[in-house]
Amino acid sequence: MNKANGNRYGAAVLALAGLLVISGCDNKQPPPQAPKPSVTVVKVATDSIVPNSQFVGRTQANEDTTINARVSGLLLRRTFSEGADVKQGDLLFEIDPATYKTEVNQAQAQLDRAIAAKKVALANYNRGKEIFAEGVISAKEMDELTGNKLETEAEESKARAALDAAKLNLSYTQITSPIDGRISRANVSAGDLISPDRALATVVNLDPIEVHFQASEKIVAKYRNFGADGAEEALEAGDLVIKMRLPNGEMYELDGKIDFVDNRVDAATGTLAIRALFPNPNRALLPGMFVTAIVNAPSQVEALLIPQVAIQEDQLGRFVLVVNAESKIEKRQVTMGSRYGVRWQVESGLKEGEMIVVEGLQKVRPGLEVTTQMAEAMPFEQSSGKKSAGK
Repeated sequence: MNKANGNRYGAAVLALAGLLVISGCDNKQPPPQAPKPSVTVVKVATDSIVPNSQFVGRTQANEDTTINARVSGLLLRRTFSEGADVKQGDLLFEIDPATYKTEVNQAQAQLDRAIAAKKVALANYNRGKEIFAEGVISAKEMDELTGNKLETEAEESKARAALDAAKLNLSYTQITSPIDGRISRANVSAGDLISPDRALATVVNLDPIEVHFQASEKIVAKYRNFGADGAEEALEAGDLVIKMRLPNGEMYELDGKIDFVDNRVDAATGTLAIRALFPNPNRALLPGMFVTAIVNAPSQVEALLIPQVAIQEDQLGRFVLVVNAESKIEKRQVTMGSRYGVRWQVESGLKEGEMIVVEGLQKVRPGLEVTTQMAEAMPFEQSSGKKSAGK
């Protein structure tokens, strides 16, 4: 092949290659579109609930008494087991009574002396009255006899009072429990010299037990004006059902009742002091426990409820992801109320019938188009709005 033929052959090959490249470009298919993420949704719906509010409170003894001596002396013995239940009138401590017995004997002797002196004065007075009528003694002498009689009567009263005081002090050497309750550890031991300014122990009455908590004036006003179907009716504190959640998360089995509402709102905190009483027959609740008081309204209302798993939180507050009519994700800020089982009451931000994402939250963002599937129904005991919070 000469050089000219070779050049013509090479040019033909290059032209053919160019045609193949152009043909290949014309037949290239566009890349397939990524599938739309799939999310699980639920429909926002209303349900009947018993409105409630929850407050962190602290338990206190219904009665909390500090045991003090009323006289000084050497402690002879302690008669109780520390931490045991005691009854009103049970002997707890005994102080050496020797000094106080001596004082009783002295006061008794003084009283006997005063009684004897009064008898003499009375006899003289009676004789004086007889002879005064006969003119034997003067009026001045009769006045002296009368004065002596009155003076000895007063001395007797004084001596009798001193004896009563001595006996009372002697009785104070026997220190008894003023109430039924559970006694603490003793702060003194036998042989200690004790005085009235020294606390010996404490006794607390555990049944019933008190729960103290603070409620905002807004919540108090809501419950006072609560009524079914929007009707307002004044409520007494005793109309409300009070439940308690224990520190371990379990619900206390007995209901309580409010027995005290303070007569003014704390200006610094905007709250009102409230006290509830709970039966404590087994003495399982002890003073000083942090608990949650749950105040239930007396009747049901309709409310929007959504699963708690749908709720997220950022710097702006709580929000949910809504699937709008165009199947696109929309971020929606919401205001939440109380919890009811695994659901949460919506106060604002959502409307009945809207779809919110409960599964696949990490796969989507606002503005993204998605495919949806409905969540399976939750078991009744988890989803029922008729149960109060904490149940």
